[in-house]
Amino acid sequence: MRRLALLAAVAALASCAHQNLAGGDLDRVQRPAFMSWIENGAGPRSEVFEKDESYKSRLKKLDAPEADKRLAAKLEKGVNRFEIHDRLRAGTLLRLPKEEPWSNVVEASKVASVYGSFLVEEVPAPRPDPQELRKLDVDAVVEFIIHAYGMRSAQGKAGAFVEGEAHMFLLNGGELWRMPFKVDQVAQKTASLDPFEVAKNPGILFRDQLNALLDQVSEQAAKELQPLRHSRPAKGAEQAPPPGELETPPPPPPAGDKQPPPPKKDDLPPPGELE
Repeated sequence: MRRLALLAAVAALASCAHQNLAGGDLDRVQRPAFMSWIENGAGPRSEVFEKDESYKSRLKKLDAPEADKRLAAKLEKGVNRFEIHDRLRAGTLLRLPKEEPWSNVVEASKVASVYGSFLVEEVPAPRPDPQELRKLDVDAVVEFIIHAYGMRSAQGKAGAFVEGEAHMFLLNGGELWRMPFKVDQVAQKTASLDPFEVAKNPGILFRDQLNALLDQVSEQAAKELQPLRHSRPAKGAEQAPPPGELETPPPPPPAGDKQPPPPKKDDLPPPGELE
């Protein structure tokens, strides 16, 4: 039993390991699509009052677990699940260059239509089946999954957090890239929220801080999705010589051919006029 438990733990750890994207692998992708979703039970979570006794006097007769429960309910009303996970997709795509394969990304509206979830999400919901995207001639998928998000606190300063993973894989099989992410304002020492103020206006205070973290994830994902690669010239276009190399000089004229004499000074056009 212990051996099985150890193997399961190692497998779980390996599944979350970081995997860099190789330029050669990206060259294999022709028509990618982006997916993003939030796991059931991922949040929003409040890990504020039970883990930080700084607020004990302000809670008065309310115990910490109940306070966290109420704050989580406030957060849920103040943020939209679709906007949260879709910000990862849109933010990453916005930061990618307009070159293949990113210039061929399938439109988000078409992806959503496949799953019937453009603006309405079912809760709880199963993971979207990536194979359904074959209907759109997709050959690779970039997927963002949020495992947990919400608020935490330390020493009387609360902040947002989000955890999950992003990966890219071919629909025919094979993972090309994986990036686990965990961004936490408490850990970053940038937490500055008052949970009581957040409870009054979670739609602005919490959402803004969470969006800032999601943008950090998008920025890193876009950076990793641009590996060094050999440029692929457009069809019919001639490839320029590598930097530092000279183009092949024209062959010398055949023996016996006479070169035209250089123009005389009197034959040149006056300065400022076109030939």
